[in-house]
Amino acid sequence: MSSPNPPRMTRRRFVRGAIGLGVVAVGSYQWAERVEPNWTQTTHLDIALRHLPREFDGFTIAQISDIHIESGTMRAHFPRICERITALQSDCIVVTGDFMTEPNRWSQAYFAHHLPKLKAREGVFGVRGNHDVRSGELARGCDMSAAMKAGGVHELFNKVHTFERDGAKLHLGGVDDPWLGSPDIAKIEAQIKDGEAAVLLAHEPDFALDYARNRKFGLMLSGHSHGGQICLPGGLPIHVPPMCERFPRGLYQTDGMWHYTNRGLGTVGIDMRFFSRPEITLIRLRQA
Repeated sequence: MSSPNPPRMTRRRFVRGAIGLGVVAVGSYQWAERVEPNWTQTTHLDIALRHLPREFDGFTIAQISDIHIESGTMRAHFPRICERITALQSDCIVVTGDFMTEPNRWSQAYFAHHLPKLKAREGVFGVRGNHDVRSGELARGCDMSAAMKAGGVHELFNKVHTFERDGAKLHLGGVDDPWLGSPDIAKIEAQIKDGEAAVLLAHEPDFALDYARNRKFGLMLSGHSHGGQICLPGGLPIHVPPMCERFPRGLYQTDGMWHYTNRGLGTVGIDMRFFSRPEITLIRLRQA
């Protein structure tokens, strides 16, 4: 029978293991702080949209969300993101809320200057998120709605914008932040006839359970969760904010309505991302 390892060897293994664990921890910290928040991914999706007319088959939507312009290196990184999104040459660009984290006049001036860099054939559209709503409530001289207007972004405040091609229609609806804002989904649904193709922008993804019921929308686009921001390997979120526990990231379907939760661009709380890269989504609509 072989004798057990001497205590000295056991201590040596422990020290080596502790050093290795420390190196991994430091490396992961540096990655989460310096690399991943700036390593933006473009996700390409084909979505078979209910009632989509032939004239709009292949229509593309570039989605971004949760810019949180004050966080980390986003203020320096955002102009390059605008160039990257514009280079996709999509039919339209949508921003599904949380342009900022904390309201201030600098944020409003920044967006008024940089949002015009976003270019798409049919325009740029946006809705407010929970942080954007707070900007108006706190009244620090910052108004995200005014910043969107100054930046050439069409705010869909419980409104519908209709694209038309040879008499065919595709509706793009936007509901004000469903959690903290002044949402009026009935007002939006009243502008869309049964049997017409429609896409909805709504910041918090878990409201898909409510918005799918009347079967007015074939697709809903959301953000809010940051994909979890800090995740376990494989993208399993450790924690997500309220209103996105059910649908924290990626593509889902509820009552025949597709809905996608974008991982967002910026950060909140801590300026880190781990197994949750910032995301641009390019969606190509197809006839069902």
